[in-house]
Amino acid sequence: MDNRSSAEIANEIANRENELSEALENHFKVEQERLLISKEIIDLQSKKKEFEIAESKSSHIIKKLKLEISLLTKRFWATKEQGL
Repeated sequence: MDNRSSAEIANEIANRENELSEALENHFKVEQERLLISKEIIDLQSKKKEFEIAESKSSHIIKKLKLEISLLTKRFWATKEQGL
């Protein structure tokens, strides 16, 4: 049995309710921060994918241009050898 008065117990209940309120507020803040970080991660993953696509396209363009230069160079020398 508890030897405290009803007023003391009521004060303890109020204190615990305040602690609960603070804990819930802190929990909400942490959850919001976690959600923001999750969103940032998704945004960064999306940007990473965009860069990967851009990198792939630029690599393709570079290969294509190198091939075209090689073909033009061969054509140039063939034409030059023919005296044209």
